[in-house]
Amino acid sequence: MKFFAPLAMLAASAIATPTGGNGWKNWQQNGCVSQDYVQHVVNQSIIFLQHTDQAAGKAAALSILDPDIVEFGDSINSLKGDKLGTQVEFNRTTYVENTLSTPPIAKIDSVALTYGCQEYMWQWRFYGIGGPQAVNPWVGGFTHAKFNPANGLVNYHYVEFNSLAWGENLGYVVTLPESYGGGILPPS
Repeated sequence: MKFFAPLAMLAASAIATPTGGNGWKNWQQNGCVSQDYVQHVVNQSIIFLQHTDQAAGKAAALSILDPDIVEFGDSINSLKGDKLGTQVEFNRTTYVENTLSTPPIAKIDSVALTYGCQEYMWQWRFYGIGGPQAVNPWVGGFTHAKFNPANGLVNYHYVEFNSLAWGENLGYVVTLPESYGGGILPPS
């Protein structure tokens, strides 16, 4: 098995696999994730979210996401028109399919990254949401993620971002209620 681990990593576009072979056990320090592993997961997340190469994006996602991942985020729910608190994603298969079926994110900057024993918080900026003519040059947000301690894969995401900026870039029109003075955001 150890002989095939390097070949598998090369076949997956040099994406380290956190299970089996030289994977997850080497990323742990006293039962907790290492800084290198968290950075690795964020790097693979960027490849997945940018998915300029669909195969590489899918391989990146499969290398870091637990099959039973769940995702929550009221920013996503507000754009989808779903009730706040609604679960967004229910498993890796649909999460990967849904993400790869959306336009790629042109550029992603990491603003901050912090981690605990089995979780991390990643603050990011996504550029290009809504295309080159978008009103806002970037949309800021964060991802709080937790790891499955049995395999080192991400099994929980909570994502929040500036949904008004994201929606505006996609062409949504936001109308203020009269109690806030009415009008359309952003004001002309």
